[in-house]
Amino acid sequence: MSEQCPQCNSPDGVVRVAESGLPELAPPPPPPVPGKAGKAGKRLRPWAVVVLVVLACLAVLGARSALTEDLSGADAAYQLGYRLGWTVFLLPAPLVWLLGRRTAPEPVGHRHAHTVWGLRMWVWEHARHCRSCRVAFWSPGVLGEGFPGTPGIPLHEFPLTVGALAERADGNTYAKHS
Repeated sequence: MSEQCPQCNSPDGVVRVAESGLPELAPPPPPPVPGKAGKAGKRLRPWAVVVLVVLACLAVLGARSALTEDLSGADAAYQLGYRLGWTVFLLPAPLVWLLGRRTAPEPVGHRHAHTVWGLRMWVWEHARHCRSCRVAFWSPGVLGEGFPGTPGIPLHEFPLTVGALAERADGNTYAKHS
């Protein structure tokens, strides 16, 4: 079944917009991909911050006293334990860091934007282009039962029309897409 242009009523020169190769009839751009969670996307939970600050203070105090105290009369094992004992406070720090991290959740609007983009692609795939008249159009019934079709649409208005028809399809006015 060849489709006819609503402007010239001829099936000659009617192609799918995907086959036209014109930049005015390019597919809708995909929604922006949210950036991967980097340093700004990962945060520490409040309890982890408190624990890490306490561990750091204890380690600093231990290192300070280990470097300033005179242990000349003490046993060698005691001296070693006293000088390196403060490092015990550093051992749980990586575990607290890993358990205390949380990743920022995906933005709520991203899933909706992807759904809207899917509808726009669905509408775009059903559009036709008449090379003779240089118009785009949708045939009656192509976007669902009750869809009346469109007149010839100037190419510069095509992206806006795709968006408007997708919004109408999102409201289930006539679309039965899958």
